[in-house]
Amino acid sequence: MNSRQPAPLFLALTSLAFMAISAWWLDPLWERAFRSDNSPVAWLSSAQLLAGAFLALRLTLDGSLSLRFGAWLVAALAGLSIDEQFMLHEHWKYGCKEWLVACGNMPWLAEAPMRAVALLGSLTLWQLYRQSGEGPPRYALWLALVAGLAAVGIDQLGAPAGIAVFEEGLEVLSESFLLGFLLGMEPPPSAAQTSGLGSSHCASALNSPEREYSPPET
Repeated sequence: MNSRQPAPLFLALTSLAFMAISAWWLDPLWERAFRSDNSPVAWLSSAQLLAGAFLALRLTLDGSLSLRFGAWLVAALAGLSIDEQFMLHEHWKYGCKEWLVACGNMPWLAEAPMRAVALLGSLTLWQLYRQSGEGPPRYALWLALVAGLAAVGIDQLGAPAGIAVFEEGLEVLSESFLLGFLLGMEPPPSAAQTSGLGSSHCASALNSPEREYSPPET
């Protein structure tokens, strides 16, 4: 069994503890901990996405992910981290009517970024599932998908205020499960063997006795 199997649950529990402490710290205005702007939970979301981008880069370089898909995953996670930090999709959602006349005639354009994230995110998780093999904890991908779609559903369906306040928290849980899954991925056997072979060559070269120098005969 992969020793990293518990990683997604550990990260999710850590995120839940972080959110609970943040809400307690800001009590009685505990809802501020879950806001999209300058809140502890929004900061955690951005940090996890950025960590996932660097982890995806490492997995791409060691051959665990294909080059094309790995590049997409790195770019997607880095882009989402920037969006979370600077609230880009919120600015678009509430300001596109002022920028484009089409947003007034076609209200769905304001919601296009979130719907694109739901669609492309689901396809990305499916492709990650296909490339992951049997080692990593695959249950984490399904939990990431469920939590992510729940967050998008709250945003798109207009949930009551008592539920809508936890949208950011669901996003953080989704990211925690994804990050835990990526931590559970290991390099393919060929890469590991190549790395081990290179290490053994280096070790033998370092441990081999030096040749004695004999001056040329005259």
